[in-house]
Parts: sequence; structure tokens; C-alpha cells
Amino acid sequence: MINTADIARAMAATMERASIPMYGNKLRLPDRGAIIALIRELRRLFFPAYFGDPQLMALSAENYAALLLERIETALTAQIALALPESEAVQASQIAQAVVAELPHIQQVLLTDTVGFIRKLPHHLIDAFRSTLEEAKYADFIIHVVDASNPQAAKQMHIVYETLHQLEVTDKKILTLFNKQDAITDREPLRDGRADITLRVSAARGDGLEELKDCLARILRENKHYLETVLPYDKGGLLQQIRETGELIAEEYLPEGIRIEAYVPPELFEKIHA
Repeated sequence: MINTADIARAMAATMERASIPMYGNKLRLPDRGAIIALIRELRRLFFPAYFGDPQLMALSAENYAALLLERIETALTAQIALALPESEAVQASQIAQAVVAELPHIQQVLLTDTVGFIRKLPHHLIDAFRSTLEEAKYADFIIHVVDASNPQAAKQMHIVYETLHQLEVTDKKILTLFNKQDAITDREPLRDGRADITLRVSAARGDGLEELKDCLARILRENKHYLETVLPYDKGGLLQQIRETGELIAEEYLPEGIRIEAYVPPELFEKIHA
């Protein structure tokens, strides 16, 4: 027979021992409404043409970004403080500032998730998904995720390519992921002759995910030059350009300047060595 009183005492003890209050008057948790509002601010910052506040967009682009960044940092600091033990809450501002510092890089490497298999959907949904798929025109490369356990996988792959062709998306590098390798039967492995790269993965088990990360890093570094140099402090503004258009691997502040390792576009590589 289950003794609910003992179970209740054990669970209460866990609540009381938690480093972050889980119960009672001292309960401190991030606010769901505030986090949703923060996500909306990030959308306004990253996609002003779609989600921007018309009144704010009367400002210059720099002032628009500065105002939103201030709001984001303030809101983020408050929510991070609620997620930390009270003794560590003073670190919230530093954490928020570190996140804000990465936003320019995040803006450059945004990933769009869209549906690929659109046949046999209602017409109004087909139109909606097709408009989403049109974003592929502006992508640097396409990740084509295939349910390799589905008997109709080959047909679905054909429909994806047919749709991309109809949208005139024919010049993008394609990485095909044959997912659900953990659920594959003994049938012949799928192949994709139209993809530039193919990988076999299992999101459920984590198989192939490290290889995927390495592959994405290689793709993002294509057409970029490796740079290892010391930037004089009077050229420190170039560091922000590296963050925005390249991949900063390491930075170190020395008496003579900022030592950096990075992958940068050719034009910026030439500008730094000019």
C-alpha cells in the first residue's frame, strides 16, 4: 500500500532544499508573459520589415536598433535574475550583456524551418506553405530533412525538389539528412543524387549529429579566408565587422592590439590587410 504522507514529505523536502525557491512566498520564476514579450522584441529587431513598430521605424536604423537592444537587455536581465539563486542574481546583467553582444552574429546565421512535403494538403495550406518555401530563394543553403523510415520517402523527396524547381530555387547547395536511422527496416538505403552532401542521422539517438555540426561549420566557412592577426586598437572597429560577417574563433587583448582568429569574407580579409 502506498503511503502518500511519506511521499508528500519527501517531495516537500525537495522543494525546500532547491537552490531556487519552488514553493511559497519566496517563489521566483521567469514570467511567461515577459518572455513572450521579449521574443516579440527580438522579432522586431531581426525582422523590422515584417514585425517592426511603424512608429519606431521613423527613427534611423541605428537608433531603432539601439532602442530595441536597450529594451531587450533590460527585460533579459530581469528574467535571468529570476532564474538564478538570489545569491547569484547579480550575474544576470553580465549574462544578458553577453547574449546581446552575440545578436549581430545570430542575425547573420538565422535558420528558417519550413515544411517541404506539401502535396495532399488543403489548398489554403498549400498556398501558405508555398509562400514560406519561397524564403528558400534567399537562403545560403538548404537542409533537406527526410524521414528515412517512411516507405514513401523517395516520392516525398521528389515532390520537394519539384516544388523547389517551381519556385526557381535551383542554385542552392543542398544538405540532405536521412533522419530516423533508428527506425529503418532492412530495405535498401535511400540516396539523393541531387544533394551536394548527404548524412544519415538519428535525432532520437543523437547518431550523426556531431558530424552534422562539423558539416555545417564547413559550409558556413566556404568562401571565407582564415585570418590570424593582431588588430591595432585604432582599427578595433573591424572586430565588429568580423562578428557580423564572419566567424570569430578567438580574441585576446594584448598591449599592442587585439589578437584574433577568424574566418572572414574575401573583401573583409583584403580590407584588414590593406
